[in-house]
Amino acid sequence: MPKIAIYEYLTFFIVMYDVLNEPPHLHVYSSKSHSQNSAQIWIESGEFATLGRLSSKDQSLVRKLVEQNRSKLLAAWNDILTGNKHKTIKLKLK
Repeated sequence: MPKIAIYEYLTFFIVMYDVLNEPPHLHVYSSKSHSQNSAQIWIESGEFATLGRLSSKDQSLVRKLVEQNRSKLLAAWNDILTGNKHKTIKLKLK
């Protein structure tokens, strides 16, 4: 599960077995939730496929991070998909 990006207590990653079967998306884990249940968000639309155990505040934060960093996240998705090396992105809010 390649780690794509981080922001404070949020980790964005790809689950390799589903990259070929679904559009670009990321799984998101919050270290605050004390649960391994991750959310899944579509990169292009910024909509959640599953919410996992993210609080409503964290859902808003994740959506904003994806919207503001969409091109970087899509580039990272494509790098992973094509086997190129990828360095974890440290996300920032504008």
